[in-house]
Amino acid sequence: HHIEDFLQRCDRMIVLLTWHYFSRLWCVYEWAAFLAYHEAKNLLISVETFMRPASRDLYLKAIPNISIQHCKCHDEKDRVVLKQKIVQYYVSEDAFENFAKGTAVAMMAVTVAQISGRSDFLFETEFVPWIKLAYDIGQSDLANALLHADPVAWRKSAGGSGAGTERVKFHDQLNEWFDRYLQPVLTSLKLRSVKPEALQVLGKIRSKVTMKKSSQLTRMSL
Repeated sequence: HHIEDFLQRCDRMIVLLTWHYFSRLWCVYEWAAFLAYHEAKNLLISVETFMRPASRDLYLKAIPNISIQHCKCHDEKDRVVLKQKIVQYYVSEDAFENFAKGTAVAMMAVTVAQISGRSDFLFETEFVPWIKLAYDIGQSDLANALLHADPVAWRKSAGGSGAGTERVKFHDQLNEWFDRYLQPVLTSLKLRSVKPEALQVLGKIRSKVTMKKSSQLTRMSL
């Protein structure tokens, strides 16, 4: 019942993401809860092992199907508990689902951008479907932010400077795009989805956690 307390105190969250992840209500709730408490850059996802041409459509189908009613629970009692939490923290059940879907599309797009920059073909097959999905789930502002991504051009402009430096330059451009276009959309989505009083409580908790960590570091330095 206190998963929120745990997530509030985490600096980052790493998800080994298969297409089954978004079919489990606990997983969807934890995903959304972490992103309600933290910036999206603190969520790291790993799909390289699982995402292949044959499985790409499974990911694209899983996210629009996120639903409080239809996501699976090992015990149906968990659905009751989670619905109560959603009522407590989110504007509505629809708002929770839209927040989960929008953030999932955004973070998947960020991840595939890193491989789709290798060629125009990969951009069309790996990245463009996420733009289309953003439109399909009714989040045109997210789609417009994704349209500003140009990983092929980023890779070309970073080329010829050595593998390590090229990777750094590419990620610098990706991060610039994220901060300028994607983060404002995600922040707006959060403000529309999470209850204002919940965000205020979360802000106070984060401040206490930060103060506690600072105090610990001070004692260690002494």
